[in-house]
Amino acid sequence: AETSHILDANPAAERFYGWTREQMRAMNASDIADMTIDEWKTYTLGITHGENTSAVRIHKLASGEKRTVEIFAGDFMLGDRRVFHSIVHDVSDRVRAEEALRDSEARFRNALDSSLDIFTVLDTVRDADGVIIDFRVVEVNARAGTVLGVDASRMIGRSFGELLPYAANGALLKSLVAVAETGEATETEVQPRVGPLADKWLSCQIVPLGRGVAITARDVTDRRRAEDELRALSLVDS
Repeated sequence: AETSHILDANPAAERFYGWTREQMRAMNASDIADMTIDEWKTYTLGITHGENTSAVRIHKLASGEKRTVEIFAGDFMLGDRRVFHSIVHDVSDRVRAEEALRDSEARFRNALDSSLDIFTVLDTVRDADGVIIDFRVVEVNARAGTVLGVDASRMIGRSFGELLPYAANGALLKSLVAVAETGEATETEVQPRVGPLADKWLSCQIVPLGRGVAITARDVTDRRRAEDELRALSLVDS
């Protein structure tokens, strides 16, 4: 543990790192881990105190390739020497997959928050008999918060009925319940008639998602007003 000199390695280490057992027994672990001897001593001292017994690091292979590994480490006394031992797992593929997932989620979030449409994911709220009585917000984009006049992050976990009272939106509730129960997507146009949406018309696409539904809503107020004006003109214009 004081010098990082490798005392022994198993056949799996030979296959993974690409050096033979004899070659590794002539090497230092700090070379594989790309650490200075001072960094190594600090690392092993922490393990003696029960710290850093599990860590993710970059290790070098004989080919020069670098791989991300997860290390489970400990130490024990061998005669009068403190010996450091480790079990190493190659987690490079897992780390790359996690990074790709984080990048994908970041792009998805940026796309959602840049959208001009309202996007909301709702989970069902059921009573003791399993009947849907409400929906709870589990995901929402920035546009929804802007339109409703509420910080988007403060909408998470709140009742959808609280944000858009169903007393004024019974038709929307029926559509949400129908999609959640049948698993069939639908499109509908609603006029919330409450709060900042009181004079708005929204075109809503509702699709099933997990235990709940996802809603994409677009403001179609101008189109509806134009249609109403044309309808009025068709009745009075000769």
